[in-house]
Amino acid sequence: MFGEVTGYSAHEVTITSNCIALSSGGGVRTRPLSIKLGKRTSYNVLWFRAGPVRMELSHNLSGGSGNIMRLSVLAAFLCCTAYSFAATPAPAVTGIAAIYHDGQTFLTWTDAAQGASGANYRYRIYRSLSPIVDSKTLAAAFLIQDNVFNNSGQMTAQVWNQTGRQDPTRLMSLIQQGACPANGVCGTALPAFTGLAVHTAIANESAFYAVLTHDTTGAQSDSAISPGNNATVMPVAEAIAPFRPLKYYDSSNVKRGAPSTQITGVPGRPMFLKLHGSGGCPGAISNGDLWQFWGDATMGYQEGVQQAISVWETHSAAAWSVGGYGQLALILQPCDTIWAPNGLAALETFWSGYQDVPLNAADHKARYYPFSEAMESWYIQWAIATYNADPNRVYSTGQSLGGWGSDMYSFRHPEIFAAVFPSAGNWRPPILNRVNSNGSTNTVYADNTVLMPDKTTTFSSHFDTVAYALANCANLPFAGFAVARQDTSWPGMWSSNVAMANALKSCHAGFAFSWNNGTHADAVTALSVIMPYYQSAFARNVSYPAFENSSIDANYGNGDPANGDLTGCVNCGFSWKVLVDSTAEWKVSVANSLNTAPMTVDITPRNRQHFRSAPGQTVTWTASTGQSGSVTADASALVTAAAVPIAPGASTPVSFSTGAARPRAAGRSGGRGGLH
Repeated sequence: MFGEVTGYSAHEVTITSNCIALSSGGGVRTRPLSIKLGKRTSYNVLWFRAGPVRMELSHNLSGGSGNIMRLSVLAAFLCCTAYSFAATPAPAVTGIAAIYHDGQTFLTWTDAAQGASGANYRYRIYRSLSPIVDSKTLAAAFLIQDNVFNNSGQMTAQVWNQTGRQDPTRLMSLIQQGACPANGVCGTALPAFTGLAVHTAIANESAFYAVLTHDTTGAQSDSAISPGNNATVMPVAEAIAPFRPLKYYDSSNVKRGAPSTQITGVPGRPMFLKLHGSGGCPGAISNGDLWQFWGDATMGYQEGVQQAISVWETHSAAAWSVGGYGQLALILQPCDTIWAPNGLAALETFWSGYQDVPLNAADHKARYYPFSEAMESWYIQWAIATYNADPNRVYSTGQSLGGWGSDMYSFRHPEIFAAVFPSAGNWRPPILNRVNSNGSTNTVYADNTVLMPDKTTTFSSHFDTVAYALANCANLPFAGFAVARQDTSWPGMWSSNVAMANALKSCHAGFAFSWNNGTHADAVTALSVIMPYYQSAFARNVSYPAFENSSIDANYGNGDPANGDLTGCVNCGFSWKVLVDSTAEWKVSVANSLNTAPMTVDITPRNRQHFRSAPGQTVTWTASTGQSGSVTADASALVTAAAVPIAPGASTPVSFSTGAARPRAAGRSGGRGGLH
């Protein structure tokens, strides 16, 4: 039983023997013995059936035949140890059961131990097309989830520590939808210390499952197979189908803010995706309908990561400054936070994702996976369909971490969002969260070593939303954003917002930018300057005017917090009504409530539904005040009328024309109250 090093580089080592054949990159943990060796090997974790054994090495893998010799000896030692090591198996779970519905199989069991005595146990979920009855059939099964937490049937988003996870009074999950009684849970919740794993069907077939107890201290080996207790004896018929969340509480529940946030069911309401700030998950999901769901493999470090979302409704048109949305609207509030893979703390994904090596990934290098973005795109479409929201009037907003989400995710999806309204966001995020090999997480600064799954694009270049805007000038949602000059919470808070304002101006895109001289928390006050004008002004199926170079704009400066006006706004106060949007003509009437003297502004038709111009084409424009001109459409086919006058208390109609055609009336107002 001697091993030898058969592959060696500064990045990877392969050890081969008659008892082990594995690669450092693979990090296989599901066989009797495996070893992880990588570039930094001040320590290595050696996985036995009894759990991890830590061995310190005094060298690294930077080169030298002596290191290869040491590894050869190590390989031999491991082989001998693997065959001589015998540990007591961990206790098995009991009462395994599986039900399938709506594209997912819900596997439950009673944990091997409860409370503090079960804190060091995690659970490994195996799936097979044949019964799993012993170690041989287990070896042929596929590991679909690893290190599933103790008391994993507990509902997420309540608390993020082991004390809370061990608390039997916490809410437990549903696995089947039931009726929603008055002020009660919409179904039968699982008992405390019930384990739960959810598999999303990937084929139309029948499957068997096994759950093995794993002792994270290494004192015990994984539990043995016990059919009927920790291994299913009957097949589960599965089929690919859309999965759906389970409603936990109904919005009529007084615990959920009823009646002021209760869902009325009125169709066609606009919908705001409201993204919470750091640490804000529990409060964010405290109103309206509460739902829980488990994602597929595209939505987390492994399939079955549990999430919670709430949906509620505004019943008044209260102003943004007093917590309203200026209109009757649906509010979709998800939770960004998930449990860290080690089950000991929270992991915030910045509404985007994290750096990780997902379970069973073909690529064994840690990449930045936008798991949360996949989840968000899914539940937005689900919410639109479930609540019959207007798909053309979907907006995104958030403060701090929620502002980052609106910057990093929402702004990049003009096919979903008509407008985004972030405050205290960062258009060039300097940090990300990383999942370590032991399941813990930490926040790191982004650098050129952090790559996206394509193995080429860096995190920093992918999420440089300023560059994204400049590369996609023709198709961007309206952006109303705000920040405080003295926000030093993370690098680039002020400068990235200035850079985005410059980029949107260069793109002739629709935007408004407000700021003050405060710190991080003060950005939401700056946003309240923008929202009364624009929070209900946009729809994906209606054109609007974009503004730039307004003569009443404040000066935000060059990106240095000390340069420019300490407070101010760009492109604030406008209202409009689109009068014509036809193939050959686009006409709008524009006013501004903030001008106390004659002003001028550049106007660009955006989100045009019928009006067409081609790059390089000449377009004429005329204003009711007598100004006119001809402009050449740019590379994005956009045309801009420069220095259009607007008198105080008056509106100025402006018409763009490419030639003769019968005009088509548009008839939708924008801005605060519109023009009639």
